[in-house]
Amino acid sequence: MKYRILSLVLFIAVCLVVSPLSAEERFEPNDLRNFITTEMNTWNVPGIAVLIVKNDKVIFSEGFGYRDVEKGLKVTSDTIFPIGSVSKSFTTLAVGMLADEKKLDLDQPVRNYLPTFRMYGDYLTGHITPRDMLSHRSGLPRHDLVWYSAGLTSKETTERIRYLQLSYGFRERFQYNNLMYQASGCLVEKLTGKTWEEFVKERIFVPLGMESSNFSIEELQKYPDYAFPYSMDIDSVEKFPERLSDIDVRRIPFLRMTANGPAGSINSNLKDMAKWVRFHLAEGKVDGKQIIAGETLLQMHSPQMVIPFDSVFKFLLYDETPTISYGLGWFILPYRGHYMVNHGGNVPGATALVSFIPKEEIGVVVLTNMTGTSLTYAVTFGILDRLLGLKPIDWSQRFITMERENWRKKNEAEAEKQHQKNTHPSHPLVDYIGHYMHPAYGEIIIGKEDGRLSVEFRERTVPIDHYQYDTFRISDEDPDHLLVYFDVRNVTFLLNKDADVDRLTLPLQTGVDDIVFEKVDSK
Repeated sequence: MKYRILSLVLFIAVCLVVSPLSAEERFEPNDLRNFITTEMNTWNVPGIAVLIVKNDKVIFSEGFGYRDVEKGLKVTSDTIFPIGSVSKSFTTLAVGMLADEKKLDLDQPVRNYLPTFRMYGDYLTGHITPRDMLSHRSGLPRHDLVWYSAGLTSKETTERIRYLQLSYGFRERFQYNNLMYQASGCLVEKLTGKTWEEFVKERIFVPLGMESSNFSIEELQKYPDYAFPYSMDIDSVEKFPERLSDIDVRRIPFLRMTANGPAGSINSNLKDMAKWVRFHLAEGKVDGKQIIAGETLLQMHSPQMVIPFDSVFKFLLYDETPTISYGLGWFILPYRGHYMVNHGGNVPGATALVSFIPKEEIGVVVLTNMTGTSLTYAVTFGILDRLLGLKPIDWSQRFITMERENWRKKNEAEAEKQHQKNTHPSHPLVDYIGHYMHPAYGEIIIGKEDGRLSVEFRERTVPIDHYQYDTFRISDEDPDHLLVYFDVRNVTFLLNKDADVDRLTLPLQTGVDDIVFEKVDSK
């Protein structure tokens, strides 16, 4: 009997020693707070909000830093941030609901439901499907300056897609594209008679109880607790600094989206995003009620298109994250042997990331008020290391090292080698003045003031100076001018058969020919 009791005691003791700790048992809030604060300072980000869901429970939801630096107002779990392209996951859910209701088929041509929809070429127009649009495999590159601050309606934006050149063949390569999501929003409107915003609010926000989420900067600013947008003043430094905190941070204007909302206009906070994450981890159920078929949701969380290693997302690829693909409104990025689904969001002055590991029932949301920061990934991955019981990796060091290697200013020396000096324009400056038009990108106005030409685009004007022959260099005097912000450097003027200036070109999209604007008058 003694030996049996001793054996039982030893068995229990061994079990206590070798049983793995649960995520909740491994979770140390103070350690996490210190980690987040350190990372936030490393990345020079004013404010951050962090949420963790585990086993359908919120185990962490806190804000750090400032939502308004100037007034010293702190970030809370109620603070609303723009979530940018995380909005795409709401659009795919809306389209998926319509597929469940047999109002559309994900694999039938979009033109079956939206007869006026056209793309660049008849074959693509007749064959592209909702699945193609939602998985970024149309062959169309971003062409973001078509819609960015253009003041267009959803319909006007979608109608301009037909004039945009492709950079790859249909279904040949993953190319992230906001315009395809705008078109998907028009598809929702056509099939339901409601705007995309009305449908998402009625069918998603309300059932999930997402009471603070909205679709515009005007709505965001009516809320008592929202984050102002900030950006690092990159142009103020000549080389990549030893510390990002050495770069000045400045408040910038909000990006107002009159169109392209289905790709990135939603604003939300941790309380609402907790409901969004729990909904996905519950396989499409809200309080036990299925609001979208589990099979349909699974398609969104499953690879639909492989993302090549040389894409803009290559910064995420390491031994621990060996491959990346795209589902429908979600990326699939395996993390250290765990199947992870996530999507980031970036608009000027805000970066967000929503991630979850379905099998482990873990979800993480990170919201910030800084332009284009990798802090969201560094914090998310650091949290996952802790919850999964893995040896922590210094992701910040990896990401910053890569950013230092990719520092854009080193490319300017190479560009200068191609500069043909001691050349002159073919015409007097007055001959370049006028209005120039492109059917998708809109209007460019060339003016002249104080002996310098200038370029006006989307109601902001910046000087341009002669560079070589009939090419002029865009001044970086106004960092908020869209051509400067998008790193468009040169304007080149073209002549007709009579040697008159009748066109200009701008390199607005990599992978396609420079965009040609036709001169419509000389005023």
